[in-house]
Amino acid sequence: YDLYLKDIHDNVYKLNFAKNKGSCEYEEGYVWEASNFPAGKSTKFTFPCDGIYTLDVRGAQGGTTNKFGSTTYQGTGGKGGRSYGDYQATAGDVVYVVVGKQGTAPAYNTTGSTASYGGYNGGGHVKNWDTTNEGSMVAGGGGCTHISIASGALSSTKSAIIVAGGGGGGFVANSTYSTATGGKGGGGTASATTGTGTKVDGTYGGYTKGLGGYSYNGGGSGCGWTPGAGVVGGSGNGGKGYLSGSLISGTTGGSAGYRSGNGYASITLKTADGGSSNLPYKISSTSLDSKARTTIAVNEEKTFTITVKNLTSANTNYELYYKQSNTNSKVKVIYTVDSVDTATGTIDASAEKTITVKVTNTGTVDSIIRFYVEMDDTFGVSATNGKEVEPEVFKCTLEKGTSTSLAYSSAKVAQEYTVPCTGAYRIELWGAQGGTGYGGSGGTSKQSAAPGSYTSGVIELEKGTILYFYVGGKGTNRSTSNYSTAAGGWNGGVAGTAKSSGDTYAYGGGGGGGATDVRLEGGTWSTVTSLRSRIMVAAGGGGGRNAGLSGGLSNNHSGSYLANQTTGQAFGKSTVSSSAQRGGGAGGYWGGYSTNNSPSGSTSFISGHTGCVAVVSNASTDPRIGTNGATCETGTSDNLCSVHYSGYVFVDTKMIDSTGCKWTNELTTTCDGFSTPDGTATEMGHTGHGAAKITYLGE
Repeated sequence: YDLYLKDIHDNVYKLNFAKNKGSCEYEEGYVWEASNFPAGKSTKFTFPCDGIYTLDVRGAQGGTTNKFGSTTYQGTGGKGGRSYGDYQATAGDVVYVVVGKQGTAPAYNTTGSTASYGGYNGGGHVKNWDTTNEGSMVAGGGGCTHISIASGALSSTKSAIIVAGGGGGGFVANSTYSTATGGKGGGGTASATTGTGTKVDGTYGGYTKGLGGYSYNGGGSGCGWTPGAGVVGGSGNGGKGYLSGSLISGTTGGSAGYRSGNGYASITLKTADGGSSNLPYKISSTSLDSKARTTIAVNEEKTFTITVKNLTSANTNYELYYKQSNTNSKVKVIYTVDSVDTATGTIDASAEKTITVKVTNTGTVDSIIRFYVEMDDTFGVSATNGKEVEPEVFKCTLEKGTSTSLAYSSAKVAQEYTVPCTGAYRIELWGAQGGTGYGGSGGTSKQSAAPGSYTSGVIELEKGTILYFYVGGKGTNRSTSNYSTAAGGWNGGVAGTAKSSGDTYAYGGGGGGGATDVRLEGGTWSTVTSLRSRIMVAAGGGGGRNAGLSGGLSNNHSGSYLANQTTGQAFGKSTVSSSAQRGGGAGGYWGGYSTNNSPSGSTSFISGHTGCVAVVSNASTDPRIGTNGATCETGTSDNLCSVHYSGYVFVDTKMIDSTGCKWTNELTTTCDGFSTPDGTATEMGHTGHGAAKITYLGE
């Protein structure tokens, strides 16, 4: 875990606690490989000691297909790519190694149109091959192999360290029996290659990071950081590899079309104890050993000086910090008031800093303390031979539990939020209420509007990421003397309509409430690419009269009134009948159709909430493809269907509709409502304008 300490000089710095094995039990050159990281699985790997490790990943080959079951007419899958590079790790650090599998092909005498055959970890699926003597034969794309800080398939993580792309699936043409080899998977900076198929768009052809294109009568495309697009009439494309900035500069490389069969991964201990001789700094003290360690015994207190030397030829920022051999909260490390220099600051080229530290242990066990220096490249220094770090030394001082609330803006614009610290955040959204309508005898009976819905979830965000919050406006209330339309609330609320002027009865609907959502792309609320970038949506409430259900996976209507996760009258809003006296529909993920006296409600969406369905890409509102290769449907139990194309995923999600009832992958009988934005009460549906809140939960 991490602690942040403030000293008597009001300087704040991070104290890192991690396992420290001291002397490494493995010899340099030790390799963990195929037996440790089997294909078709995600394997957790804990680095056993401080050191520099070589990461080597190889994507899986695309599937090979045979016409007539004969190798005479064989479309060979493209080989997977290879990526490699050195990575500095500390004992106890954890990564996940995910090894792809080769794509497969339908048997020659198989009939039907099942969508499958992409290799594990994102190999592109294929559908609608023809198994007659005159038909084409196709095979699925190869899966990626990657290593990541977070678990899960490549399509659901944003923390990959290194990726090798999968190869494209092979293809055999129909009556010509001509064969085509799939495109090569990419690795390192070596580009993937394309197959012979023609790119297709829409449901077929759709692809996102970590998920190869879905092909129709063509070879499946390979998984990649940028995967191959789906194709028709030829072999599939290879997927692209990836090298993150956390790999040590000058050690990385790769090649395209390297690996046959299933994917492969290995981790090799290159240099134990961090390769300190290669670091851009030197730590020295008479109280520390050669590895900058000291043992602090039970009830011991010691004070000593540490000298930090900048071994580079440029000025840079620095931070002295430590790691502990065990979890002992009774160990305290501070630098003292009489210290010559501070624990954080700027150090000139080839200069030294002298810091006096005091270490105490009031616990019941001894602890080993090891000191490190973190340096950045703000002034041109790049720790090319050491652990690469972000260009920031002064760590996040934002306290856990700090919330930022965003209210509806009368300017009707997106509100930008720049993430201040890397870590976990809870995002909560409240959709806006609809406006009141009028009906009954003489049009004098007030008709209630539907309140807004609620969504929430926890998401990992990196410092500097910009989110765009669109906070919905309340629908306009109708007056008995108003024969014009009642405006819908901003962000998708639709106007309510009334009978024409002079009519005996002033029947009319209130305006629909606007949705509240968070996006990755700004712009006007109705810009379609911006709407597609929504990662969470809380639907607004419909305008009175007889406002319909909003804020679930579906509005529980059918036919032209239906709105769910894959279809509706419009993406982002409802539509309204041209006839009079209609309540305005609500803004939401997908909107319904307002007619008669009842506005059809809209739906909510959360990336990562099982039952939701994400769009396939920022170029299409088509639903994405699930793990079985089939088009995702509302209420599915396949969580992959809910994952936004960006890879941003929420956990601990909640979706509560405008009646206060909870949705899992279906409507439940749990109807306990949700907290008001200020946290002082519980409401069964949100009233007034929409609201949003983002709360920092820590690293």
